[in-house]
Amino acid sequence: EENAPKKAMSKKAKPPVAPKPVTQDLFDLLDDDEGSAPKTETKQPVLAASDALAGLSFDEGGFIDGSSNDFLPSKSGGATAHQSIKGDKKGKSNILLKESLGEGLAVEYAFVRQDSIYSKTMCVVELKFISSVEVRDVHMDSVTAPGVQIRPFDRISVLHSGHTTTAKMHIDFKGSERKVKFNICTTDRKYPVKFTPTPGDLLRAHLVQTKVFDSSCKRLTGMSETQFTTTKFSSSKALVKSILKCADVGLLAQDQKEDLFRLCGKMRHDDTCLVFIRVEAKGSGHTVTINCDDMLFSGRLEDYLLQAVEE
Repeated sequence: EENAPKKAMSKKAKPPVAPKPVTQDLFDLLDDDEGSAPKTETKQPVLAASDALAGLSFDEGGFIDGSSNDFLPSKSGGATAHQSIKGDKKGKSNILLKESLGEGLAVEYAFVRQDSIYSKTMCVVELKFISSVEVRDVHMDSVTAPGVQIRPFDRISVLHSGHTTTAKMHIDFKGSERKVKFNICTTDRKYPVKFTPTPGDLLRAHLVQTKVFDSSCKRLTGMSETQFTTTKFSSSKALVKSILKCADVGLLAQDQKEDLFRLCGKMRHDDTCLVFIRVEAKGSGHTVTINCDDMLFSGRLEDYLLQAVEE
């Protein structure tokens, strides 16, 4: 009789629940080497933003892209990005084909601030197609761009009236503002178009430590330094925001001095060539100082930034 309740209880007993597997982090999932030795948990040092995590972000589809102005701050005294001012994901949008010339098809273009999936030396140019009529087999041909490497945008089979779509070109301009000419074609029409990158489009945002920034600027003087002054802005912060709209550069954490900002970028075609930009208040205006090993490029960047921020 004493054993009866025990048997009843044993029938109701639930099987033991298996422990939940430990969730792996992102880099463990990427590093899926079979047969590797068990990993011991060790405390890893915090990576500076200029290391492997710099520029990584997740887009809406969950993929990793290289949106240049999103950096992870470092707690170890390394390079850090400014937290209150964010750069744009794209450069300025420009008209490539007017609707009147495209017989109902209009095209705009903008430089996207991310790494190309084909090569880090390539710029990504997003084309936006807007059509008031139905067009088919939209593609490009007759490309004229000496010294430039281009990956054309994918064909668009059909674009219905009143609809919009986008496509991307990948272009290596070899470090200079080379003009690109080509035809945008449909089943029975060809529309010649052209565009030229700005000096700001040829850069990629890059972060360095403040002491590296300052020592580099002290080294790059004389012909390697150029400067302009503007009185248009009420604060250095407003001027910095304007520069970030027209140049793909990274903004370092703000100095203790309220009106001094440091921005840094590197040539997309040659990542050994760095560009250092300082923005600070002086007198009734603000001074922008550019230091770069490539004197010709820094001169063109100065002219472009001065014109762009004064518009």
